[in-house]
Amino acid sequence: MEKVNSVESINFSYVTNQGDGAVNEDIGHVLYNYAWVIDGATPLHHKQVFSKDSDAKWLSEALHDALIMTILSLKPNDSTYSLKEILHRAIKVVQQKEEVHPSNRSLPAYQQPSCVIAMVRKQDDKMDYLMLGDCSLVYTDEEEVHVKTDDRIEPLARKTIKVFRQTQSMNAPDEEKQARLKKQLVANKSYMNQPNGYWVVTIDGKGIDASITGQIQSHSMKSVLLCSDGFSRIVDLFNHLSWSSILNGHVTIQQAVNDIRALELQDKHKTQYPRIKQSDDATAVYINFR
Repeated sequence: MEKVNSVESINFSYVTNQGDGAVNEDIGHVLYNYAWVIDGATPLHHKQVFSKDSDAKWLSEALHDALIMTILSLKPNDSTYSLKEILHRAIKVVQQKEEVHPSNRSLPAYQQPSCVIAMVRKQDDKMDYLMLGDCSLVYTDEEEVHVKTDDRIEPLARKTIKVFRQTQSMNAPDEEKQARLKKQLVANKSYMNQPNGYWVVTIDGKGIDASITGQIQSHSMKSVLLCSDGFSRIVDLFNHLSWSSILNGHVTIQQAVNDIRALELQDKHKTQYPRIKQSDDATAVYINFR
């Protein structure tokens, strides 16, 4: 369900919707002049180390709580710390949790919980942003729609879709197809937080310094959208809606999620729109400046 609210000089709405996984590993939030969306990466093994339900959900929620704690510890409208520094401080809070002990820090890459994040902070006529992983930041000004995302995982994503297409045409048991696809996904994980690979949030905080950061002049900004890749597929996979239709308020973020679920059901065999997950968690924070 879409939630609509306001904080100081902004109106915002928020929606999160679980995909076909056991739990929703996404989370989004607006706090003062900050907003973020976190998307936990579904683990590739069945054994959960940090939580009985989902290690990815555990990390997403732990980071979310740590960000709230870190931001509340700052003075109102304090921009002394960069978003990267705030994320570093938050992950140090996560590292203090009782579930994190030395044996859990030496897990192979494919067993480590990870998540991606898109985060913004509005300060006067500027907006700072941080991107780490494949969440998206989309915003409008008086002239056009702008899209920012961290696409460093894209070469590996294309390889994975190629393997998926190959398995679809194989005359083999489903178990063999799934094993071949999992092999590629595990191989992808070996590039996690590596210079020739992609960067995400992990408990050790290794990927944070590789965050994509910047500052945007916001005096002419009309609206901002932060979303997980389960939401952005309405544009970049299904090509069903445009970013402008969402950013201009012609389509609500809840309506966009409804359309995503309908399109996924229409293509339940994933042939028209090849994708690894039939239905992914979809989360968005939409901010409309007054």
